[in-house]
Parts: sequence; C-alpha cells; structure tokens
Amino acid sequence: MVLKGIFNEAEKMDIIIKNPLKYLQTPRIPKKVPRYWNAIETNKFLRFTRDDELYPLYVIALNTGCRRGELAALKWHQILFDGNLLEISATRDRFGRKETTKNGKNRFIGMNSIVRMTFLNLFKKRTSDDYVFVHADDSTLRVNHLYRYFKKAQIDTGLENIITFHNLR
Repeated sequence: MVLKGIFNEAEKMDIIIKNPLKYLQTPRIPKKVPRYWNAIETNKFLRFTRDDELYPLYVIALNTGCRRGELAALKWHQILFDGNLLEISATRDRFGRKETTKNGKNRFIGMNSIVRMTFLNLFKKRTSDDYVFVHADDSTLRVNHLYRYFKKAQIDTGLENIITFHNLR
C-alpha cells in the first residue's frame, strides 16, 4: 500500500505516466477470534493471585471493563461511594497522566458489590489521597509494565489460555 501511494503521487506529479499498482487489491487478513476466559479460568486466576499486590486491580478490571491506563490514573476522589459510581475521566501512559480518556469522553461506571468491597478494602489500607492503585512501597504503577505483570501472573497460575489485559474488557 505504501508503494501504491508513492506511485499515485508520482503519477500526479507527472513523473510516471501510469501507476502500475493502480488496480492492486490488498489481501484481506481474517480477524483473529478474540480470546476470553471462561468462569473456571477466571476463578483459577483470581484464587492464585489473591496475595498479589495487583489483585485488586485485576478484580476491578474484570468487573468494570476499564482500560489499564484508566485504572492506573484512577484517584480516590473519582470513586463516588455515595452514588456507587466510578468517574472515568483520565488515563495514564508511559508519558504520564492525561486529563482525558482515550475517546475524549468522561463516563461513569456503576459499582457492583465486588467492586465496592474491593475499593473499601483498599480505602482502609491507603496511605495517600492520590492514586488508588500503587505498589506496596507507595510508588505509582508503571502502566507499560502492567501487561507484563498480568502475563506473568497467568503463566504462574498455569493457565493455558493466555489473554491480554485488554481482553478483560
């Protein structure tokens, strides 16, 4: 396609008479079948990672469908316990926090009882009023490392169906 574009420009600039790739059709690449966990795999993963410092993050991701950057950017003031809602209005990437979501729209996600209890437990143990998900030493999560931790946890669990963090959505 890049070469076809170059030839198109060359034809427009009268460098060549006719684009030899004008009628070239790109082959269709079939979409991959998405991979998900079934209930047994999910329960096995959650049982095995119960003592992992990222266990609460995994539980929240499984129950809300939030992106990893949204979870890493989540601050305590965005958890609305009175309304049972999460306010998703920011994301974090390897360059830092951005005060916007991927699509530029803020949204609210309802908390089920599991999410609420997980946040309440985290709230009791918190040591700062800043980010919800931090390492045990209070350092912020490095978003670009979350997928590594997640993959390692799956391998350590013994799961054969390895999925990406995004598949939790």
